[in-house]
Amino acid sequence: MTLLIGIVSYITGVSSIALFALFLFGVPETISIDRPTTNSLIPSLLVNLGLIVIFGLQHSLMARACFKEKLRHFIPESLERSTYVFASALALTLLVLCWQPIPIEIWVIRSDVAQSLIFALHLAGWAFALWSISVQSHLDLFGLKQVTARGDYQPLPFSTPGPYRWVRHPLYLGLILAFWSTPSMTVGHLVLSLGLTSYIFVALIFEERDLVTAYGKKYQDYQMSTPKVFPRLKKLSQFS
Repeated sequence: MTLLIGIVSYITGVSSIALFALFLFGVPETISIDRPTTNSLIPSLLVNLGLIVIFGLQHSLMARACFKEKLRHFIPESLERSTYVFASALALTLLVLCWQPIPIEIWVIRSDVAQSLIFALHLAGWAFALWSISVQSHLDLFGLKQVTARGDYQPLPFSTPGPYRWVRHPLYLGLILAFWSTPSMTVGHLVLSLGLTSYIFVALIFEERDLVTAYGKKYQDYQMSTPKVFPRLKKLSQFS
């Protein structure tokens, strides 16, 4: 049963990310962030802000050590990560399906060349995020390795492969690029981009504390040598 729950959580987690990517990209139109609507502005803003708050609270509260400790009274430790992934998938799916479009345009870039460049940057953001996941074992991140280890799971050791040599949180850098790289920025898209970007930087305060607790001086040295989210040009030039 534990393995089955882990597999379901893994599939649900991956599917929710794919759904969110389609939501941002605008395909199909029925789930697009800028799909047609007749809703009024203020109620739509309130709903959307509420969805972002739900998403942020779920991600942050369930990631805290005190919450994990209480959760272990109800589920096996091997399902801890899978439970987090499943809840995160539900929160993300809720955001996508209940999002209230606000298609008031803030900017529109009509040049075909510029649109192509922005589209390439959007795809690069997703590619960078997926790369950062793959080099650190996505099976651990989505909880599948924990349920297949049969009580012999060992957390990943501290390492800085691939994009982690440039920034400490390449996943967030990729997501920020994906949020903001759009040739047509509407009020609804701006609310999402501002809300999720703000959440990332608030969440990083707590995440960095947890990483220092987990890895000690190794991570503190890493903090001193490597930018948090946005890479330095000098750091990029050293990659080989």
